[in-house]
Amino acid sequence: MTTTGRNIDRGPRLTVRLMTTEDEGWPLVLSRTAHDFYHLPGYAELCAKRVGGDALGAHISAAEGELFVPLVRQAIPSQLLDGWFDVSSPYGYPGPLLRFEEKVTSAARDRFVGRALESLCDELRERRILTAFLRLHPLLTEPIEPFARVGQLVLHGRTVAIDLTMTETEIWHQVRPNHRTGIHRGIRLGHRVERDVGWTHLEQFASIYRATMDRVHAAPNYYFDVRHFEELRAALGPERLHLFMVLDGEQALAGALFTEVSGIVQFHLGGTRSDSLRLHPHKLLYLSVARWAKGRGNRVLHLGGGVAGFEDSLYHFKAGFSHVRRPFYTWRRVLDSQLWSSIASDPASVAEASSFFPTYRQRRATL
Repeated sequence: MTTTGRNIDRGPRLTVRLMTTEDEGWPLVLSRTAHDFYHLPGYAELCAKRVGGDALGAHISAAEGELFVPLVRQAIPSQLLDGWFDVSSPYGYPGPLLRFEEKVTSAARDRFVGRALESLCDELRERRILTAFLRLHPLLTEPIEPFARVGQLVLHGRTVAIDLTMTETEIWHQVRPNHRTGIHRGIRLGHRVERDVGWTHLEQFASIYRATMDRVHAAPNYYFDVRHFEELRAALGPERLHLFMVLDGEQALAGALFTEVSGIVQFHLGGTRSDSLRLHPHKLLYLSVARWAKGRGNRVLHLGGGVAGFEDSLYHFKAGFSHVRRPFYTWRRVLDSQLWSSIASDPASVAEASSFFPTYRQRRATL
């Protein structure tokens, strides 16, 4: 199915285009728009490869502005519906990017987003795509309201971000007292945080990460091996992906991957040695990375939320570093209700925050 070089006119003022990762238009769109690493073609392609799908970039433009979103297209199992597909966001927060021309009113912005989403749905349906599932970006996807009018908008919880435009003193004052105690303790014990420029600790990090996933009984899609981390670094480039380790002498206590794009630093994946849990090395790690990121001129460190977006113990831990909260939404749309009813175990279950969508991918779905 050809996916590049095809422009679809939706009236005199709106155009829809689906691009492959090789299309020169993809990086051109990003060059005009504040974006994150989730929106890069290399990252979308890596995520698509992992699930046996292919990556697409959907671009909708008009005089008012433009909407862009990366997608992973997968074939629906043939025993359910032969010759049809679904699309979803790559892993993380790659929700639609929105850019508007100057002096466009808020009402005109809302109208454009609604028209753009409807046109995208029309185009996807023409390409035999049954459902669309998007994870919105907590920092970049605004306005939100049109998504609720065009599909099902689900609020899962909040994420935590550190405002790096504050002074270091202000950042420190937002750290929860027991986190401060843990940070001081780590420093007294001689723990240090290092950015591993040469990735010499990659094997140790991968081992720590896997042990962490085992310990928390993570879903299969949360497991990543050394090869994936190497492919991720190749896709993003060493200037965008950074490995940080918490070390006690030469022993690694914890580690994490952080990305750096467009002034946004993201916590991506991390883990702690089981025998180091009582030391809480991530407390020192998060504060050290915040200082590093601020020193490089970034404006925000996004720590994310809890498992599957919910406000659980992981969210509570992250919330101890900042007062800044951002809502995390997903958006879902059934593009052919009759076909959906024929294969969905519960055709009415589209907007439930606790349910998987689409339901037939329940075993693989993760937020």
